[in-house]
Amino acid sequence: MPNINNYIPKEATEQSKFLKQYPQYDGRGIKIAIIDTDIVDTNFPGMQKTSTGLPKIINCIGFKSGITVNTSKIVKSDGKNVIIVSSGREIIIPPEFKNPSDKWYTGCTTFEQLYEDDEDDEMCEGKENLKEINVPNMDNKILPPINDEIVDCIVWFDGEKWQACINTSFSTNLIHMKILTNFDGEHEIAYLPNNWPYCIYIRDEGNSLQILRPLRDHGTLVTQVAAAYFPDNPESNGLAPGAQIISIRYSGDIEEDLLKCIDLEIDILNLSIGFPITKSTVQIFKKMVNELGIIITYAAGNDGPFYSSIPKNTFEISDYCILIGAIFPEEMRKGSHYKQSRNSVYSFSSKGPLLSSGALGIDFVAPGDAIIDLPKWNTNKNEYCQGTSFAAPNVAGSIACLLTALKDNSIQYSPTQIKMALAKTAYLPRRANKLAFGNGIIQIKNAFEFIKKSIKKNYFPYKSLVPFSVDLLNQKGILCYQKKYKLPQEYRYYVNFDPTFNTKWTLELTSKAKKFITHSRIDNFFIVKIDTSLLEEGSINYAEIRGIDSSNSSIPPLFNLPVTLMKQSKQF
Repeated sequence: MPNINNYIPKEATEQSKFLKQYPQYDGRGIKIAIIDTDIVDTNFPGMQKTSTGLPKIINCIGFKSGITVNTSKIVKSDGKNVIIVSSGREIIIPPEFKNPSDKWYTGCTTFEQLYEDDEDDEMCEGKENLKEINVPNMDNKILPPINDEIVDCIVWFDGEKWQACINTSFSTNLIHMKILTNFDGEHEIAYLPNNWPYCIYIRDEGNSLQILRPLRDHGTLVTQVAAAYFPDNPESNGLAPGAQIISIRYSGDIEEDLLKCIDLEIDILNLSIGFPITKSTVQIFKKMVNELGIIITYAAGNDGPFYSSIPKNTFEISDYCILIGAIFPEEMRKGSHYKQSRNSVYSFSSKGPLLSSGALGIDFVAPGDAIIDLPKWNTNKNEYCQGTSFAAPNVAGSIACLLTALKDNSIQYSPTQIKMALAKTAYLPRRANKLAFGNGIIQIKNAFEFIKKSIKKNYFPYKSLVPFSVDLLNQKGILCYQKKYKLPQEYRYYVNFDPTFNTKWTLELTSKAKKFITHSRIDNFFIVKIDTSLLEEGSINYAEIRGIDSSNSSIPPLFNLPVTLMKQSKQF
């Protein structure tokens, strides 16, 4: 690893090889939304422009990560460019502040309110293995002169757009203060005295001013992995340096945040946080994926090394997300104190199967490491970060590059096709545990070559895989494990699937499972029998029954039925 100071791993997923061959397929033209604990730090060098010169951050939505100032008091100047603002101060307005109406909307706040952290919950999936980076303690010992100081806020309309000035200079003359406008218009930022960046939104026809500033850095770190761009230091680049970012602070209502993503017509959504899931949440996920073609990457969590350690409610949206675990990539060995074998799954990475549905759980794994810049106000320049929080945006950025390539080659795609292609071409090490690895490490270059050959020939189903269920409607796999009593000697399951798929089926069972799993021929359903007497005590056994289109065996399976069997030792 040539540069220990900043590095985001790209070799394990073939992204570096892919961009070497196709440098123009770097995520350009793709919008990635990041819903996280806070909005991205707009100060970061890697968050300024894309590889094509477009603004990197095209929208920041973070209503709770800031304050709203009432600027409804309107004053006029005295003819000498002086106004008396709501705090009672006399402020000198520079001639550069163009205001044809001479209406100045004024309000005020304090430095204490600007620095206040109004949240104390932890939602990030990478928190267990990410060193906690705390917001500086803005108490009287650090900033004795300014905590209670009034900060005057002035808003006006220049004839074309609303503008604002936040006076943090302790001066009554605003000549050295920066003029800002709505962030989604000009992408401008300014800085508080401790180098915290902030941006603004002017609301209610000038009567309120929203001041946004990042407090938590998890969202910034995740965003860097996905799409940072450093023109002079490509090793620090994220996976999709050409992609643009929409940064959304989790509002506490995931459905509200998802609807914003839909309105903004995103291509990819990354979720490295946890959140409640309801029936209506599931319907929004379903619409995003099946109707709008949005690809969703979701961090599996850091509750390993135990099996079935993925959050319980994940099964409700697992059909619509790409669930990502974390590996330790070979290229990070020099910068890490971890002594794991190369490209092995981290012990902290959550593992399948999903207890609620029997599904495999993990779809893919990707590097869960990065050495990334920290905000200016932090005492450290950068941090070695680990967690599935960073594996998920690694995949999101890689997929963004893949989508750029597909669009440039006029290849239509759907989330289902992308997921199937990634599964077909993923690298699964020998003797790898699929409950930890899922389908394996994504291989973005191989996936592109495979899609070029396959999708153009209409080999893939466009919208969805074949829906199936095991006995109960919400069961997506078979899970047998001993609870209180002895494990029954034989299990029998009925597997039903959608009969509208007019396909000549061939069922394929993984070889190691043939001695204890048998299945009937397929019609509109098939029967699976499991003989548990042949299982070794203290063993965990995983197998798959795959549904193959016998008329076209070159395409990936149209369904995978996971079977997980756990038999405890006698001593338990």
